[in-house]
Amino acid sequence: TNLCHLLKEHPVKRFIYFSSTAVYGEDIHNPRISENTPVNPTSYYGIAKYNSECLFRKVIDLQKNSTLLVLRPPSIYGPEDKGESYGPVGFSKRIARGDPITLWGDGTEQREFIFIDDLIEITAKLLIKGHEGTINIVSGSSYTFKMVLDILSKLNMTPLKINSCPRSKNKADHGFENDTFKKAMPNYLFTPLDQGILKTFQALLSQ
Repeated sequence: TNLCHLLKEHPVKRFIYFSSTAVYGEDIHNPRISENTPVNPTSYYGIAKYNSECLFRKVIDLQKNSTLLVLRPPSIYGPEDKGESYGPVGFSKRIARGDPITLWGDGTEQREFIFIDDLIEITAKLLIKGHEGTINIVSGSSYTFKMVLDILSKLNMTPLKINSCPRSKNKADHGFENDTFKKAMPNYLFTPLDQGILKTFQALLSQ
């Protein structure tokens, strides 16, 4: 709200907001998510992201010469990530420390992950191209958490310590249609998951 007041008093030509694919709902099964998929956030994080989108659209619409670009990336991972989320970064950190990993269910939920270097490069190119509207920053390729662990097991010198726990929620797969992204960024090549995890894991070991 404070930022909206600032933008109202000091308009900018272009505003870019990093939202999240969480606005579509983390616990909702949907293998064909696109920008036309109705938003239905199921977490405080997703709700906050979508509410922010609405606030920024409102204030930018009031400006005569301002435009808004909303970027919705999936789970982001890579070196220097300070968090420990369930997925490539969290798994890599626990393995690097020698800690066991808790795997919910059989780990076959499908998700998309984006390497931080890709997000930075894509954002820079979209800045130059002057796009506006909403774009899901997705490759269209989904992976399972078990696939992440399989990649890490090949990088680690000792067997992984994995504790399996029953799912606390119903299994929900996420898949994305990336037609909008391909129109904005034709021929862009995303970092393959195994290469991104390798860079992330090596950075952790070097620390």
